[in-house]
Amino acid sequence: MTSGEPGDIEARMRRHDGVFRWFLIRFEPFRDETGKIVMWYGVNTDIENHKQTQEKLREDERELRRITDAIPQTIVVLDPSGAPLYANQATLDYTGLTAEDVFTPHFRERIFHPEDLESLREERKAALERGFPFEAEMRALRKDLQHRWFLIRYDPFRNEEGVVIRWYATGTDKPKTGVRAERCSKRAWH
Repeated sequence: MTSGEPGDIEARMRRHDGVFRWFLIRFEPFRDETGKIVMWYGVNTDIENHKQTQEKLREDERELRRITDAIPQTIVVLDPSGAPLYANQATLDYTGLTAEDVFTPHFRERIFHPEDLESLREERKAALERGFPFEAEMRALRKDLQHRWFLIRYDPFRNEEGVVIRWYATGTDKPKTGVRAERCSKRAWH
């Protein structure tokens, strides 16, 4: 208010019944014809339920992270274009990367064998655009610099309108068999 500009703050205030609740407080100056502030208008809106909902969502997210971190299978959450948003602890432990590394450019290039990335680039892009579950076998680089074959399964998550808003990619370490070709294979699954 010292700046003379309108604004808002969130604060806990005691309601008429003595209970402290969160309020959104908005204020706006009223100026006379010369521009001098002659009074302030303010509105207090009870946002306690909103704050409780936000905290519940934060707790649900923390619980989901605890669950996915307890799963020994690698899990990466991707945006609709395939860019990583989150990797569980198994992924970080396997690769030796940090959670911050997940958001850096070329995250996939740091994990997967260059030949596999190149051979599957267009197929992955097309599959992400189609929006149906798919899988690919690729070599992933372990933190000890050894490549191991992984079956990567991509499963879309859609909003109420049917639009893909997330992809969940899970990786299963697959021992190489004599039948497997050096190239990665890929196929749609349902």
